[in-house]
Amino acid sequence: GIAAARAGHDVVMTPVDSLYLDYLQTGSPDEPPGRPVQVTLRDVYDFEPVPAVLDADQRRHILGVQANLWTEHLRTWPRMQHAIFPRIAALAESGWSPAARKDYAGFLARLPAQLRRYDAFGIAWARTPFEVQATASGDRRAGTVEVALENPLGYPVRYTTDGSEPDADSPLYEAPLRAALPLELRAAAFHGSAALAP
Repeated sequence: GIAAARAGHDVVMTPVDSLYLDYLQTGSPDEPPGRPVQVTLRDVYDFEPVPAVLDADQRRHILGVQANLWTEHLRTWPRMQHAIFPRIAALAESGWSPAARKDYAGFLARLPAQLRRYDAFGIAWARTPFEVQATASGDRRAGTVEVALENPLGYPVRYTTDGSEPDADSPLYEAPLRAALPLELRAAAFHGSAALAP
């Protein structure tokens, strides 16, 4: 796209490393099949359609931005929706916002409202970016475990150890948990008082 704009051609920007939505979104084992490369929500949001390396005359050749979704790995409608949503919201904001006004933290704060809209339309949006990932290490002989939790998007994580589902009153995760085995740990990422994904 940059070379074409420099040569005076009109361009729709759609680079493989940022806007191919058939690439996996996270490292979650729950990701459906896709190309074994990640294009995260942040990658899509951070893509700048009008490259700074172009001068003003060359920039006028950037007509817009486009995401691609190749379906050889995404053979069902729910898998295609998983690949598209919510990354398409990140693309829309990236395409419509001047670089100086882009605000990823603000986007993440507004995104849960958009997820509810997807629900209202019956869209099978990707839950994987909103899951909590756990890393455990332990000493079986001593009967102990240490579990670290994280959400790929950085939403706050709440957890329980009594078998119940986490809610807004559950403890907020702040540091790796050390516990005796056996341990039943349930966790969810939250926005306000609502869990974002199971």
